[in-house]
Amino acid sequence: MKSIKTIRAGILLEAILAIGILVWTLTGIIGISLGGLTSTLRGEEQLEATAIAQESLEAARSVRDFDWSNLASGVHGLSDVAGYWTLSGTSSMVGRYTRQITVTDVDAATKDVVARVEWTTLSGLHHAVEITNRLTNWLTTSWAQTLLADFNAGTRNSTLVTN
Repeated sequence: MKSIKTIRAGILLEAILAIGILVWTLTGIIGISLGGLTSTLRGEEQLEATAIAQESLEAARSVRDFDWSNLASGVHGLSDVAGYWTLSGTSSMVGRYTRQITVTDVDAATKDVVARVEWTTLSGLHHAVEITNRLTNWLTTSWAQTLLADFNAGTRNSTLVTN
């Protein structure tokens, strides 16, 4: 016959084991829930930053359409204080996001525009999104290519290529 002490020790051991399993299970559930929550927040931040970068490229198109000469090479921010987009400064803030537009000359009628949006998460991690686009001066009445080799590779129809 088992003594009372042996039975109590067995019950105590079972209780400790059950509490351990319960704590381990709850820790796993909480960890999975928090992981899902942070992934959702990261996705929202990424989506918002991408939208700001796309808005930046649309603003650069607007600057181009207003006056091609306003789309100067360099690193810029954006401003719409006057009711239309202008390039100003070296960056601009949209909430907690920092926006930069880098304009690079390709030729006299073409520019590459890179919209970069950076932000720091609540946990202190630094993230960035970049979108690149090539803009042309579609209002120009003449077009000149600087290298003869740019034309020689293609098929010409009623086109004269000169040096």
